[in-house]
Amino acid sequence: MVAVTEVVTNAFRHGEPPVVLRVWADASPGAAALVCEVTDRGRWAPDGGFGLVPPRPDGGPPGDRFGLWAVRLLCSFVQIRTGRDGTAVRLRIALPDAGTATRRGHHDAPDGA
Repeated sequence: MVAVTEVVTNAFRHGEPPVVLRVWADASPGAAALVCEVTDRGRWAPDGGFGLVPPRPDGGPPGDRFGLWAVRLLCSFVQIRTGRDGTAVRLRIALPDAGTATRRGHHDAPDGA
């Protein structure tokens, strides 16, 4: 929720309407994930980085993209595409394998349960 909130907030603050959030589950075997995509009609300046460089220890100037750095730390995968039609930020958050979680639950249960 923190990562998605950061990206949606950035879209409203710095992007152009409409801001659209799409969320879906990717149930690929061995790679289950929650995928969120935020799009808007705004375009980013071509200065690069997009949260790839850690923020300065002193916090740096306002707008130093600390939020995108945090988003990258929280998500399994972050993809940012920007062009003349706007910007799309796709987040992928790995989910625990349901089969593993179920098996683990059986191991944790007391004998006879």
